Amino acid sequence: MKKIISLYRRLNSFVTYNIFLYANFSLLFAISFGLEFLVSQIYILIVAYFFIGIAGYFINDFFDVAYDRISGKFNITSLISKKWVLVLIFSCVVIGLNLVKLLSKNIVYTILIEILFLLAYSVKPLRLKEKGFLGVLADSFYAHIIPSIILVQFISQYVSVSYWLWFNFIALNFFIGVRDILLHQLADFEKDLKSTTETFYVKNANLSNQLIFWIEEVVSILLILLLFILFLNTNTFDIFLAFLLVFLYWLNKFYFKVIEINHVVKFYILVSTIFLLVNSSNLLAILFLLLHPYNFQLGMHFIGKFWSNVFSLTNKFYSILHHIYKSKITLFVNYFLYYLFLLFGRNLKKKPLYKKKENKY
Repeated sequence: MKKIISLYRRLNSFVTYNIFLYANFSLLFAISFGLEFLVSQIYILIVAYFFIGIAGYFINDFFDVAYDRISGKFNITSLISKKWVLVLIFSCVVIGLNLVKLLSKNIVYTILIEILFLLAYSVKPLRLKEKGFLGVLADSFYAHIIPSIILVQFISQYVSVSYWLWFNFIALNFFIGVRDILLHQLADFEKDLKSTTETFYVKNANLSNQLIFWIEEVVSILLILLLFILFLNTNTFDIFLAFLLVFLYWLNKFYFKVIEINHVVKFYILVSTIFLLVNSSNLLAILFLLLHPYNFQLGMHFIGKFWSNVFSLTNKFYSILHHIYKSKITLFVNYFLYYLFLLFGRNLKKKPLYKKKENKY
């Protein structure tokens, strides 16, 4: 059961922070610049991203299997023979490369650079994972920066926009990547200690914790700035409204000094999904984005709040009825019985229907 939970967490993290966020940015740019005809090609790009990501997952686990055996960490490659792991990695890479080849030959070269970084991160003698902050940078580079560069390459074939937009977008993804790998190393801290895997977090735990929260604010500001620059490039009122909403949300959190991981990104996902819902005629794209785990979590949060309020109102209504019954209705019934018995010549005050039993003890 623990292995299934561990696998689910890894996949959920990949889907939430990588695939769906990448899909969101891809569709946001395409629809903002009036390139909705590219949606089908964007799906190809997302599927290619998925296969390369799966290859990276297996590469990392394949070269970590000895360390994970010591720490007791779940490693999926330990369940499969080495031959089939290598076949799976090779197949995922080939599928990913052939998919991006349909879009642009230049992107193929960028994917190859990404694969080299994947290997450098996990494979000795480099094994950048254990080379301090170089490992953090390498992970951010192959998991976030290169995919964002690929998206810029793809969109730039069809529209010319400010370099500041692309610079901001790549910087945003760089900091998202740094924060996410630090969070991943935080989750693996005890097991990495046990297996003597010297990640940056293991060597610099206190500094890493500070960096996570500092970078969270940087990510929030860069995301807001991205929306503002996108508005300047498109002059679209809906984009300006999205920028304003996300900015006010961040400002509120900043004023009350509330720092939560991904709190601004979560709100951005909701706002951008609504923007795409209003501006896109591609229902498949919208349905895909609606499935984002953040939207699901937010939906469950609102449902929980709704039922909590319903139960609260029900309890209040019951309390009022109970109070009326205990105070008003009981009093009315007592008066009614008193005067009713007076008509038949019996005074209930002087001669009640029953006497209270005296307590002899």
